[in-house]
Amino acid sequence: MRKGLRDHLRTYMVKHAADHDLAVSLTMKQQDGPTSLTKTEADKNLGHFLNRLNKRAYGNAASRYGRKVPVVPMLERSLSGRWHHHLTMKNPFPDESTCRSAVKDCWSKPRWGYDEIDVQPLYDAEGWINYITKSRSLDGWDVVNTNLVC
Repeated sequence: MRKGLRDHLRTYMVKHAADHDLAVSLTMKQQDGPTSLTKTEADKNLGHFLNRLNKRAYGNAASRYGRKVPVVPMLERSLSGRWHHHLTMKNPFPDESTCRSAVKDCWSKPRWGYDEIDVQPLYDAEGWINYITKSRSLDGWDVVNTNLVC
């Protein structure tokens, strides 16, 4: 990601941090039989997860009226080569426990979802945003699955 674009994204995300109250990390299986996880598959996997989460949060209004959970996802590859997602998102549920349960259940459904999930309150928005956008060469901003509308 170019430095200028990353800085603009960081500025926007920090400015609207009050709209997002959760820091989420989602791991993925790296292999499914003979098939290895790719960036494209990882992005599609997140899209399936978000469709399920939107349906769980908003019911038919998710598909009928396009209601979506506000989310900014970043795909990252660790030094060991494992793909995983970091998200900043708004909790659409009545409490954090319900949200954590919904995230866990919805993440277990797509092909590449794995059971290492971390959902935390977003106490230090600027710190989390800097963490998920840390790499100068990071091209992991998933623009397709980003929803900044609150």
